[in-house]
Amino acid sequence: MYRVRFFHSLSSPGITPIRKFSESACSFPKNIMKIYTLEFLFKILELQPEEFSQILLKKETAYNTFEIPKKNGRRLIHGLDAKDGKPLKKLQQNLYRKVLCKQPTAIPAKGFLKGESYLSFLEPHAGNQFFLRLDIHDFFGSFSEKMIRDNLNSFIEDKEALELVFELCTVSKKLPQGAVTSPALSNIMFARLDQRILKYCQALEQNKREQLHREKESWCNASISYTRYADDMLFSSDFFDFRENLAFLHMISRILGEYGFHLNRQKTMMAEKELSMNGYVVGENIRLSKKKTSELRRILYCLKDQEAETYQLNQELMDDPQKILKKIKQFSSETQKGSRTFSDIHKLIWYLGGCRSWIISVLQTEAKFGKEEKNMVKLIRRIECVLDALQAMTEDPNRR
Repeated sequence: MYRVRFFHSLSSPGITPIRKFSESACSFPKNIMKIYTLEFLFKILELQPEEFSQILLKKETAYNTFEIPKKNGRRLIHGLDAKDGKPLKKLQQNLYRKVLCKQPTAIPAKGFLKGESYLSFLEPHAGNQFFLRLDIHDFFGSFSEKMIRDNLNSFIEDKEALELVFELCTVSKKLPQGAVTSPALSNIMFARLDQRILKYCQALEQNKREQLHREKESWCNASISYTRYADDMLFSSDFFDFRENLAFLHMISRILGEYGFHLNRQKTMMAEKELSMNGYVVGENIRLSKKKTSELRRILYCLKDQEAETYQLNQELMDDPQKILKKIKQFSSETQKGSRTFSDIHKLIWYLGGCRSWIISVLQTEAKFGKEEKNMVKLIRRIECVLDALQAMTEDPNRR
């Protein structure tokens, strides 16, 4: 049942990895793993050299290539095939689990790391006054062959082993977005840029503190926070207005450009007091976006038994998945709110499950929500009520 897992997740402590931090703005796992010999590589991958060669020969067919629409065009995705990509996926999983996740990453990196999350990406910025959100264009596709090889060389000493790992992790000498190894490799390789950007922010902080000291003032902490979640970069400050200091944006762009990365200028966001992104609002604290919660509430409302005083589902709808989808589409059209619609019941389940996780993640922060917390818990219970009914429906062959 969904509701049992919800209350367990709120009471369970978060998983915190053992990580040591150096003055170089890098975080180091407890045991950094290196590959010294070719034999050791095959031991890590858990297979014989002949098997490895056969898998690499079929690498091109292991991926399905497809395009996904974006606001400004389309993005090419290489996804591992469920059947043909299974052997390659297993090798990548072994490499990630035994080697890649044991490499140092920069402190600002919050994506694809154990113990970190999208909330970890946002939390350092709560309470700040000024915000800047940047997006890196074609993030995975921008890592050059040289950059990939140079970074592999930092933990693989055998040249032949390095070549095999390079082939294992790339498609056409690029990082495929759908590979198991790509997220971890991106953090390893981006660490140098993260450090440079962080040190630039620290230099600006120091200049401000020296100015405040000279003027004998202390009206702010003089901080500039920086975190990154994959291609999303977020900056915030209690004194530095990014709109009035465009040289900051130019410097970040310049640092990225030196490594072959470019900003997606159309996604640049600057704000004061609050910044809304991906369903969250960052300001004095972190809260849920009203736009997203309103859409969710409308979907839950149209599935409700309108005669019942408490939240109960309309059982006439629960007998047929198509009735549910039709009702949501009809309700969206009638309210003229532009609520989302769903092409099949599984997409509705994925959406509601994602919303549930999204709300729980906010409740697990240290922010105090007061009365709003009760409303969020009530919303989760309603989602779970719908999810339980939908799950039962999909498991019943007579009602699919």
